[in-house]
Amino acid sequence: MPYTQNITQCFSVAIGEGGIAENTFTQALQLHAQPVAESLSLKHPENALTHIYRAATDSAALEAIGKTAETIRKKFSRLVILGTGGSSLCAQALTALNAAERQGTKLHFLDNVDAHTLRYTFAGLDFAESFFLVVSKSGTTLETLAQFSLCLTEAQAKLGDDAIRHHFAAITDPKDNPLRRA
Repeated sequence: MPYTQNITQCFSVAIGEGGIAENTFTQALQLHAQPVAESLSLKHPENALTHIYRAATDSAALEAIGKTAETIRKKFSRLVILGTGGSSLCAQALTALNAAERQGTKLHFLDNVDAHTLRYTFAGLDFAESFFLVVSKSGTTLETLAQFSLCLTEAQAKLGDDAIRHHFAAITDPKDNPLRRA
């Protein structure tokens, strides 16, 4: 589902005195767009950003991701996503965009380490039917590592040590980090 944004209702012609003149906006955009783009490319060298684009266009990687997702959908009725900030918000936004069409695996987002929220979530989960996806770009986010530790401990208690390896996966940078080593 494509996402488009229409800003025409922000212009003064649409909302009056509180809006910006369209020609003023266009001039500012022309004046600042190139320097901003150059600044971003200096702050984020090619290797830091383009891997995201490459991953989205790598058909072999997309096929592997699709197979993994299908396996999770077939084996588990619940997917628990652990992460904070963008690691959780991105998935929440994508889910919200597709909410009307979503069916099947029930999603749970744990985006903080609030004890009440965790107890409430754990009480409603059938751990045998749950898969945990731990998401941290750096693999060092303390809150996400704490979530992972708490969920892992609870899963071990409910499923046993041998079963838990089939209930957890992580998405993180390919560099060495605590999450990757877990």
